[in-house]
Amino acid sequence: MAKVIVFGSLNMELSMECDRIPHASESLMGRDFITNPGGRGGNQAIAAARMGAETHMVGTVGPDNFGRKIITSLVRYGVATENIAFSTHRSTGVTMRVRSDNDQRSIVYPGANARTDIAYVRATLMGIAAPGDVFLTQLECDFDTTMQAILFAKEKGLYTVLNPTPAMEVPSEVLAKVDLLVLNAIECQRLTGYDPADPTNLKLALASLLELGVGKVVVTLGNKGSATLIDGKVVTVPAYYVDAVDTTGAGDAYLGALMTQYVDGKTLVDAMQIASAAGALATLKVGSHQSMPSFDDILDFMSDNGELVERDE
Repeated sequence: MAKVIVFGSLNMELSMECDRIPHASESLMGRDFITNPGGRGGNQAIAAARMGAETHMVGTVGPDNFGRKIITSLVRYGVATENIAFSTHRSTGVTMRVRSDNDQRSIVYPGANARTDIAYVRATLMGIAAPGDVFLTQLECDFDTTMQAILFAKEKGLYTVLNPTPAMEVPSEVLAKVDLLVLNAIECQRLTGYDPADPTNLKLALASLLELGVGKVVVTLGNKGSATLIDGKVVTVPAYYVDAVDTTGAGDAYLGALMTQYVDGKTLVDAMQIASAAGALATLKVGSHQSMPSFDDILDFMSDNGELVERDE
């Protein structure tokens, strides 16, 4: 399996459950408050490591207890952390999350994540990356640094994977250097202008991204599963139904499983099926790092729940 290098956010999650999402200017009583290591970058690194990939984390934390706890958690789950820097000017990033049934709302403070500069990312890649390795990133770190990092990784022969979250526009010249784009419905609409909830728009959205030069595109659609475009036809892999406890880590578990399995030789549809199971399993635990399932967990789950793939005509 190819080495996975993740450049991304490292946040401490402050999460609380309530009966429903508050309305504007409304206060509600909460429960089950947790402080949990997270951040898209860290979550996805652990997801990849749990799938069996040699995984290296590139990012920045602050000189505080939150940063130390995040690194300890990454090491616990098998992620190499030697290339995580410490900022002397910014505290560790924080995600504040409200959970209610299967809904959640989050606000992210980037903190030290915004301090990782392109010189550091380039130097790290020069030191540990080889052609054919995977470079995975998101949009929770400095935007310009992230764009330059994708271009540099592609130039060095890495397989580039982008999860464009939070939703924002990405330059077409960068998208053209992305080998695998994995995004949700909101991000898809932001990048393409098409709402993928409509089947016709879904096909148009997928096609428009491929026309920009993206290698492969997968759109996740929540409880409707995920979809891709193969030979001009939409292929949908439905979501598994489970009694979800916390959906926080579902998308990151999905991406980690999808990416590692596809790069390791599975077809994209087979990788999506495995990723769907990973995402479902991740909803059965509260928090992010600890909810990422192992490959064996996924295989056991799939053997009990079967497979289902739909194709348009």
